[in-house]
Amino acid sequence: MTNLKLITSCLFVFLMLSCSSDDTIVNNPPIEFSITFGRVDNNGLLPITWTEAIDPDGDTVTYNVFADDVLKESNLKERKATIALINTKNIKITVVAKDSKGAETEVVKIYRD
Repeated sequence: MTNLKLITSCLFVFLMLSCSSDDTIVNNPPIEFSITFGRVDNNGLLPITWTEAIDPDGDTVTYNVFADDVLKESNLKERKATIALINTKNIKITVVAKDSKGAETEVVKIYRD
């Protein structure tokens, strides 16, 4: 009986939310993607690439790249960047995919030397 009440309550809430007169358009964020590190060159440059973050709404996606929470590249349309490593063994790389309406998806990966 308790399960029936729970199911009925959930259904009621779902129907009430579905019947809203609010015509707000939902902007979905880009889907999650993955980051790949290349081989560090002799100058200490780390190449980074990532898979495409497809936006479910079809919005244009750009990317921002951070190293240890410091912005290194912004509004990239290509899915690649190069980060200079300066005397570090571990560095947190964050790539933020942002659609043209402001919704974001963030992926973090740690580079370990």
